[in-house]
Amino acid sequence: MATSRKFLILLIGVGVLGAAVWWMRPDAVTVEALISEAASRQIDRPVAVKIEMQNQSDDWAFVCGTVTEADGTVLKIGTDASEAAYESDAFCALAKISDMTELSEFDFGSTDMPAMDWLEKYNLDPAILSSDTQ
Repeated sequence: MATSRKFLILLIGVGVLGAAVWWMRPDAVTVEALISEAASRQIDRPVAVKIEMQNQSDDWAFVCGTVTEADGTVLKIGTDASEAAYESDAFCALAKISDMTELSEFDFGSTDMPAMDWLEKYNLDPAILSSDTQ
């Protein structure tokens, strides 16, 4: 009888622990959410993103598009010093798919193509930059 009770207590404990782990697991994060968060931090206000190109190669996702106001309207870049550095509303981002907790690279507001450096830095297949890659 004592062995049955210990087994039952162990079984209940494992069940409760399993339920707690399931309940507290983090929700799946999307690349779009990570990009929105990064852009919002950079411009210091809530913004949204419009993805215009998203490619995957091996374990990498390469995403480009534009940053918009939170309501989806065209981004209004101010004239104060904190926003003067942004030459455009364009962004490009790189994320490792197996580690979708943060972006590996993020570039917002520049007019050049920083992704060319990312190819060498992360040993990426250049096809990830082409618009016909999925």
